[in-house]
Amino acid sequence: MSALVSGCEARGVVLKWLGDSKPSGYSSKYNHWAYLDTSRELPQTERVLGTLLDMRIPLTFDEADGQIIASVIAEVLNER
Repeated sequence: MSALVSGCEARGVVLKWLGDSKPSGYSSKYNHWAYLDTSRELPQTERVLGTLLDMRIPLTFDEADGQIIASVIAEVLNER
């Protein structure tokens, strides 16, 4: 996932991985929150978060922008 995120960002598509070990911008997960007791392990939650990506999409984006983003993501995935 780290390689996917960095490959997309190099092409101008900024994705945030919710399963990352460190918070990044607007994306974080439960064990990054200082006010929450995170001593309990949540393996199923970790499994799900490990597969989730987030992306901010401006209201000005249209269908063509979505197709470009999908093409960039596919290009990066095909390199792996």
